[in-house]
Amino acid sequence: MDSRLIIPALAGMLVMAGLTPASAQGVPQLWGSVTVEKDMKKGFDASVTAEYRSLEDFGGSDRWSVGLDVSKRLYRTKDQTFTVKGALGVKYMDVFTPASLNSKVDGIADGLDESFYQEHKYGYNKTESYWQDRMRYVASVSAKKSIGNLGISIRERYQLTVRDSITLQKVRNRYPMVYDSALDDFVQGDLKQTSFTEVKPAKSSSVLRSRLQVDYKFKKAGLTPFVQAELFSDLDNGFSLAKTRVSAGTEYKVNKKNSLDLGFIWQDSSDDDEPAGSALLLGYTYSF
Repeated sequence: MDSRLIIPALAGMLVMAGLTPASAQGVPQLWGSVTVEKDMKKGFDASVTAEYRSLEDFGGSDRWSVGLDVSKRLYRTKDQTFTVKGALGVKYMDVFTPASLNSKVDGIADGLDESFYQEHKYGYNKTESYWQDRMRYVASVSAKKSIGNLGISIRERYQLTVRDSITLQKVRNRYPMVYDSALDDFVQGDLKQTSFTEVKPAKSSSVLRSRLQVDYKFKKAGLTPFVQAELFSDLDNGFSLAKTRVSAGTEYKVNKKNSLDLGFIWQDSSDDDEPAGSALLLGYTYSF
């Protein structure tokens, strides 16, 4: 492929990915990462990754993290078309949780704009935004089959996340009933706010992540476009399906040591880690 066509090809990949339901979610998050990896002897690989994620609409920071991963090739056929790998990893994360509003009036939804509750004098509680430290430990097994330039891979990953306890700042907002002598009746008075704290205890969660990926190598262009589908099963809640994630994008190998990843991701459910919706993926990897 002519080098002049590489950038249009990358843009095309993003447009195709944007045709997922994510396109209806508005401006996505940004998930950016930098990875340094070492290909060692006897099938061992090690990598260190620093990651940053923005809030939706790029309105601030959502997370930053740094992690270490080590993998080992467990099996490979003589023609090198089928490979099985095992991997272990650990990651430190600092995750932001935006402020939340909880209605205290029957029939009025949570999470509406604060001015709405105040305009209609609906009582509500507000939990202020906060950052929380987390440690994540992963163990995975993956297998990949190559058919010419086409690659098909599956991965099962166990993920344990441990969250520290934290003291949350909360505000109770109420409109007490007061007597109006002119009306000779009780009416809602002015807003009364009461601040208090609440301890959110330490917690751990276990998830099994099952991923299917298909990719295709355009060797001369250095491009490897891919599509992925991943299921998140909550092991703490009867192996129930917690979240589905789909993504598409491409790796661009600049040279032997440097590569770029560009893609688009969409997931259907929010959890403690990230909101539902879409994200733009940008990654850089240095290999030596």
